[in-house]
Amino acid sequence: MPMHLTRREKRALSLLGALIVLGLLGMALL
Repeated sequence: MPMHLTRREKRALSLLGALIVLGLLGMALL
């Protein structure tokens, strides 16, 4: 099952991933 993503979907996924990473870092620092 190949993951074929459009450019918009890739951008949305990268933004979502960045938010998750920032959230985890924030919880670790606080």
